[in-house]
Amino acid sequence: MNAVPTALRALADGRAVVVSDADGTGFVVFAAATASPGLLAFTVRHGSGFVRVALTGAACDRVRLPAMWPGGDRQRVTVDLRAEGTGISATDRANTIAALASDESDVDDFTRPGHVVPVLAHAGGVLCVPAVPEAAADLARLAGLPAAGALCEIVSVERPVELARGEEVGRFAAAHGLVHLDVDAVVRHRLATEAPLRRTTVVSRPTGHGEWEVVRFDDRLDERYDAAEPGSRWPSPVSSTAS
Repeated sequence: MNAVPTALRALADGRAVVVSDADGTGFVVFAAATASPGLLAFTVRHGSGFVRVALTGAACDRVRLPAMWPGGDRQRVTVDLRAEGTGISATDRANTIAALASDESDVDDFTRPGHVVPVLAHAGGVLCVPAVPEAAADLARLAGLPAAGALCEIVSVERPVELARGEEVGRFAAAHGLVHLDVDAVVRHRLATEAPLRRTTVVSRPTGHGEWEVVRFDDRLDERYDAAEPGSRWPSPVSSTAS
């Protein structure tokens, strides 16, 4: 059964879901735009306490979130929302997470360092990197919210010094009435419901054989434009240029 539609409804309603990665480790995930003190308190109570926010590259650029260390490509500098309290409380972190998801936020709204850890999610989402940060951002976007998702590993109740994995994750989700899905389910859902290529424009191009029409496609996974003349053997492209 495809659990993604049920998960999307839960996220749109401001609830958390549980996402398992390829190793079976479970994460509490919720849409950053719906962050609340209650969601943060639940996540910290049952999780490792290392709460991250998966953001797109555009969101990181908007509020100027560079890599945490030179050469790093995923974890960004930590932040707090300016004018909040200590930054560590559930209320403070919820407000910071929600602000990171807002298109209206800018660099001056945050102080650095802080208590919320942004993580860069690949622009192509789980179709390019099948991992929990990409799943969190994809699920938030598919739920009709900004593509920003909070995530935190669940700590095992049975083995408190370890993270919850495998069947224990399913039991945790059932005990708390949360939808449980894995990253592969998000991959399958996107493959079944989205076209990786989107037709954008048709332009004319003079050739030695007369005027040809060139159809341009937006490759959503790597942001390239591929072009092919009508009548040519698709999918062989005539050109492939960055745009």
